[in-house]
Amino acid sequence: MALSTMAQTDNTKVRSFDPVITLNPFDSLACTNYDFESYQWLPYQIDAEVQNADEIHWETSGDGIFDNASIATPNYYFGKNDLLANAVVLTVTATGNNTTLSADIAIGIPMQLIPIDIEGWLGLSSYVDKSDTPVSEVMSPVEDQLIIMINKEGTSYWQDHNPPINNLGNWSAIGYQGKFTNPPGCLPIYGSPLEDQSFFVDGSFTYLPVFTDYPVLIEDLFEENVENILEIFDWKDSLYWRPTQFDFEYLKPGNAYLLILQYGYQPFTLEFPPYSWDLPLEIQAPTIAKTNVFPNPSKGVFHVTISEQIQNSEYTIINSQGAIVKKGIAEKAFNIDISTQAKGLYYLKIVYDDGYSVKKLILQ
Repeated sequence: MALSTMAQTDNTKVRSFDPVITLNPFDSLACTNYDFESYQWLPYQIDAEVQNADEIHWETSGDGIFDNASIATPNYYFGKNDLLANAVVLTVTATGNNTTLSADIAIGIPMQLIPIDIEGWLGLSSYVDKSDTPVSEVMSPVEDQLIIMINKEGTSYWQDHNPPINNLGNWSAIGYQGKFTNPPGCLPIYGSPLEDQSFFVDGSFTYLPVFTDYPVLIEDLFEENVENILEIFDWKDSLYWRPTQFDFEYLKPGNAYLLILQYGYQPFTLEFPPYSWDLPLEIQAPTIAKTNVFPNPSKGVFHVTISEQIQNSEYTIINSQGAIVKKGIAEKAFNIDISTQAKGLYYLKIVYDDGYSVKKLILQ
């Protein structure tokens, strides 16, 4: 329920012309807040109401940004540290009639979301470290949908039993097979990412997990061991991958797969690629030239200047879902017009001969 906060006078009486803020103090992100095509969080639309204010200003406890911090209902774009902290607090301050009033909303952010979108068997895994947490606790958000979970040895967590039986113990960095009913559902997982992103393959068949936050190309993951694969099976869609033919190419986070190896293979270790909290732009990459953009925020036209003379350079504008919306040639000084695009956060990526730079753009 949203709460109203009203400014008080010295004698505690509320004056009708003082600022009033109506804001839900708590919220938690769910599957509807996530784009499973681009593997990115969608902008969070703040549902606040501010009355009798001459000035409004939003601040964050984290490192995300607002598309317009001076209105009551801005969009908030989550930053890397917001995600790693599993939470962020957003504070709005309203000023009017020589009175200042503030209110907070705390937003819980799962490290990972796993959609439960079909009835039947699904492969499950997580890149979040839950080694100290019982399987029953991890799966509690979907306990009304889960029938049974098993590992490759056949050990089970039987949720549909009365009372439930947990022979799996704590959640492990492995793959599981789960049977579900009454879709759709969503499994949020809070915690820190795994520090060890390797997986040791030591059986003729195994349940293969995915230890990174974006889809991984099978041939890149297995490298020289790809010749040891007899078959990879996706329970969810009943699809197969074989070296000579395949129905899919990528292993997706949150899923697990049945991996069957050729006879006579030698055990090996898979090294999953690093987490890509800043994909698709690799924002932390070296910048070889200082790039300035103004005005920013803008209604649509941004003026860009670059501190050095550049040659053979291109720019790309990418929206918050990772889609390219504009491309062109970058010069020492040039304008970019994206006024036809939807309001929100964009990234300007300029590629040079020796590297690239990235700037955030806010379209109002």
